This record gives sequence, structure tokens and C-alpha cells, in this order.
Amino acid sequence: MLKIDPKSISLLKLQGYILGAVAPRPIAFASTIDKKGNVQGKAKEFNGITLTEESAIHYDKEKNLLTLNNAKISRISEYTQMYVEGSASINNYEEIRGKLNLLPKSKFIVNNFEVKSNEKEVKLIFKQGIVGSLFSSETGPYVAFSETVKIGGDVTVKVNEFEIRASKSNANPLSASILSTPNVNGRTFFREGDKFKEGEPSFNQLVDIKTVLNSWYESKFNRPYLSTEEIANGEYGTETAELVKMFQQEYNEKNPQDRISPDGSWGKDTVSRYKRYVEASQLNSNNFVIVSTDGAESTVSYDDSKGKITVDVSGDVQIIAGNKKYKVDGTENKLYKEIGRSISVGMNSDFQLNIKDDDGNIIETVESKVSDYSASKVEGEICLE
Repeated sequence: MLKIDPKSISLLKLQGYILGAVAPRPIAFASTIDKKGNVQGKAKEFNGITLTEESAIHYDKEKNLLTLNNAKISRISEYTQMYVEGSASINNYEEIRGKLNLLPKSKFIVNNFEVKSNEKEVKLIFKQGIVGSLFSSETGPYVAFSETVKIGGDVTVKVNEFEIRASKSNANPLSASILSTPNVNGRTFFREGDKFKEGEPSFNQLVDIKTVLNSWYESKFNRPYLSTEEIANGEYGTETAELVKMFQQEYNEKNPQDRISPDGSWGKDTVSRYKRYVEASQLNSNNFVIVSTDGAESTVSYDDSKGKITVDVSGDVQIIAGNKKYKVDGTENKLYKEIGRSISVGMNSDFQLNIKDDDGNIIETVESKVSDYSASKVEGEICLE
């Protein structure tokens, strides 16, 4: 019989033993549990983690590791402590009461922010509102999600063109809801004039679609197309149809050999092209990466009223923008304008970089506007190791 001293092991390992003692508890339509207690299948709830829709899961009992694939998390119980990998979106941070961690040398995409751990475990923290100095007492690597994203310690976080804008509305461009073909009383597409009541599956799906397309539009024009009220009203109105039509036209311009009808309706053909478009955008150079080290802190925020990305940096941090890597430690001032220019061009957004001392005081600020630059003005490579 295995004997365990709770004081001699970590809480996450203890959680794994406790869950294993009573067997994993997936609430699922289809799942299998092998002799080692590992779970494979689809579930809507698993060990205190509630999903808004049935999603694929894999649970490694020995590691207490849950793997998700574009799942939408609606709630995590305060008793849940688990390692995670894969990808997920979270709509309401107030409902995240348990603890999620990354194992060393692993990756988790949450609300489209790609978090990579290095030699140490990384804590994932979720709070409603603006984090400010709330996590200044945290030790060890962590990433704290709220209206801003705060990064502390030895961890790497990637932000792409969709992500910084989508984070404020928690939009997951590749969620199962968005990639599913609509079903409106047997009709397999949304069209102008459709209306749905809150609580209906089509209502939630339509809100997700409008949210991510609004983020796509904002990434191009630095302003939203739909208001918050228009996104949440459950209507496929003229504005929504026009937004979908603009996306269809954009896709056709970039893919003349794979055109779709720019009719403003959202069905199977548009869904499949949308998936290709988003997957391609995630692989291109329109992103920046923050490589944090022990003792360093960074905060990423987006002001949608100004269309501006702001990054606050304290300590030894590297910023990778496109094919350039910059060391930000308060000593290479001449390169900070190049960082701003590179990110403004690459992200198509105004940008502000604030460098802070160890006491949190801003010692230098660099601002750049996307209107001041063109991609042709950014030449050569700079790499500081």
C-alpha cells in the first residue's frame, strides 16, 4: 500500500493522488480510462474544470496533467490543482478559483497568448479587472491574466496580431464554437435577419463569431467595427453581414485560386476558409515575444479607445519582433525606438514601451505610431544575445 506524507510533496502532486484515489471524474459522452487511471475522450466537466461545450481531453494521472484542445473553460473549482497543456479560452476570470500550472519545458495557449515554461514550473493566475501591482509578491515564474497580462520570472509569452485585441473580450479565434457549422433549424448557415435568444446554442456561437471578426477588423483598422451591444444582441444584422462580407473579400484577395462567395452569410465554406486564414496568421511574423528572466516583470495592455499596445518592462527582458531580438535592460537606449517601430509595423498598431527601474518608476518611455512608418522602412537585422 502506498503511504503519502502530505507535508513532503507539492500540492499539485497531492491533488493528483487524491483524484486518483477516487478515480478521475469526467462528465462525458465518450471517454475511456486505462489501468493507470489515464483518461482519453470528450467531456464537458473534468475534476472541477467546467467547459461550456463538450471538448476533447486527455488526462495523465501520474503527472496530474490535463491536455485540452481549443476548449472553452467556464469555471474551475477552488479545490482543483492541475498541470495543463494545449489550448483553451476563459470567458470569466472570476470563476477561475483553482490553480493551473505548467510543467517545465511545456506550452499552453490561453486566450491566444502562447505561454512557454523553461526550467521551472509556471503559475497561471486569473483575476478580473486590471492587475496593477497585485502580483508583486509572487515568487517564481507566473503569467497573470486580466484586462492586462502581467509576466514575471523565467517564462516566454508570445502575442500575435489577433491576440492582444482579442484578450480584452477573451475571444478564441479557433474555439470549437466558431469552427462548427451553424445549425438553424436544419439550415447550415447564418444569414442577415437571424435572431437568437440568450441561452440558445446559436446565440453563443454568433457572439463568438462576431467577437473574433471584430478583433480581426480592429487588427486591420485600429478600431472596432461592432459595438459591445451589437456583439451581444443575438442578431445577425446588416452590420454583421457587412463584417462577414469584408472578411470574405479579404480572403478572396489573398487566395484568388480558392475564392468563396462574398455574400455576407456564415456557413460551411466561410468557416473552413476562416480556419485557414487564422492558422496562417498565427504562423506569420505579425507578432512579438516577451522573453522574461528571473526577477524581471513585464505588463502588456491594449487601449481599444486609442488602438495602442503598451508594454511595461522591469529587469532583464528580451523582446522579439519579427526576425529581430532586442535586449531591454535599461542600458541600450538607442535601440528602444527601433523596438517601437518594428512592433508598430508588424502589429499594425500604435505602441508604447515604458522601461522601469526596480522600484517601479518609469525611467524612459518610447512611443511610436503606425502612421509614421511603412514596412519598407524597416530593414536589416539586429540581434543582441
